[in-house]
Amino acid sequence: MKKTINTITTVFAGIALALGLTLASCKKGETGPAGPAGINGTNGVANISTFTGTTTNSSWTLSGTEFNATFNVSGITSDVVSNGTVMVFVGNTSQTQWSALPFSYQTLQFNYTYAIGQVQIAVTLSNGAVPSNPGGLPFKFVVVPPAMVKPNVNVKNYAEVKAAYNLAD
Repeated sequence: MKKTINTITTVFAGIALALGLTLASCKKGETGPAGPAGINGTNGVANISTFTGTTTNSSWTLSGTEFNATFNVSGITSDVVSNGTVMVFVGNTSQTQWSALPFSYQTLQFNYTYAIGQVQIAVTLSNGAVPSNPGGLPFKFVVVPPAMVKPNVNVKNYAEVKAAYNLAD
């Protein structure tokens, strides 16, 4: 029994020594050349587009108890409608602060719908009354094609969307 244990110990010691020498002699190779740019461009956001537009009093049409304004947004394709997303933000007059739609302030509510090539903004009052004409307001539209949709991004926070997709102002 003692001889068997000594033999097993010797075999394991030999394996450990051989493995140790092999791993110690490994060297990291040189860094290879950079790979080609991906299909979305070098910064990864080539297919994301942003558009801005500002309404005027005449941009809005009254339909029942809501005012609607329509923007033409060429980046909204059938692929975006089917598998991507469109985010809309309303800004302050100096366009230094943006709030995601849907957006509510007191009884005033902003919402939007989109289709190929356009976004429609709807303004209503939560009490069902007819709101005043919203007038001149800046809106920002972020069009995200299907391959660029990122999980875990708070789309209601423009600063987070801007950072996640590396968007310029």
